[in-house]
Amino acid sequence: MMIAGQVGKKILVPPNFPIALANSLNKYCTILVDSGTVQSMRAKKSRDEILLMKNVQKVTEKAMERAISLIRSASVKKGILYLDKTPLTAEFVKFSMHSLLLQHGCNAVDTIVSCGEDTSIPHITGSGPLKSDEPIVIDLFPVNEISGYYADMTRTVVRGEPSPEILEMYNTLREAKHLGISLVRKGASGADIHQEVVDFFKDHGYESTTRGFVHNLGHGVGLQVHELPTVGPAGKALLSGNVITIEPGLYYPGIGGVRLEDIGVVTAKGFENFTEFPEDLII
Repeated sequence: MMIAGQVGKKILVPPNFPIALANSLNKYCTILVDSGTVQSMRAKKSRDEILLMKNVQKVTEKAMERAISLIRSASVKKGILYLDKTPLTAEFVKFSMHSLLLQHGCNAVDTIVSCGEDTSIPHITGSGPLKSDEPIVIDLFPVNEISGYYADMTRTVVRGEPSPEILEMYNTLREAKHLGISLVRKGASGADIHQEVVDFFKDHGYESTTRGFVHNLGHGVGLQVHELPTVGPAGKALLSGNVITIEPGLYYPGIGGVRLEDIGVVTAKGFENFTEFPEDLII
């Protein structure tokens, strides 16, 4: 082996680099653990990387459409959604989305299809029969099996009539998402963008404490579904080529939760949104 001659005497690796591989490479060169350089280099995407991620997002939207079509076409019996004589479950919706993704060379894990009270917990994956007149949060983040690049999107829908609280939350949420997107551009601070949305929610009666808007506004996406940069309190200046999500959410036990999430690339002029999927709440 001529690893040292090919790559140099020192190699930077991220903190999660496999220790067994690092020990093997130490025979030929010095391994230095670096907490920021590799992640920062990955955060700025090339044109080819951006194209790969746009393609994954197109497949993601096909899967999202399959999920929402199932919910839209279901019948309602005593507040439960049915396909023919069988309750429509979160598990079946996930299976249907995952099957489509596999047909297009992608796969997904930990997909969220939560309903009703479960939606008040941001990352509960959801299970059991879906209900009418209740929010259904669908969060899908597949990876292409060949390229290794991810996409990420979330939509919230209600089959029937949402409660007045959910309807008001959703209308405010949609405005918050568009506000966040409007602030994205090269040089803008991820922390400042996040705070603008926090302040917007506060001005509309939704303070961020242990309820309401309780997570970062967004995050980088690439070879991992969560990577740099951060669009949150720890966020720094955005760079052209950063691929990020904007995903505000509101969560209230006893009422439910709503979330919207788009993905796109930071440019000198703003945010090139990869997401073309509708935002309709009521279906």
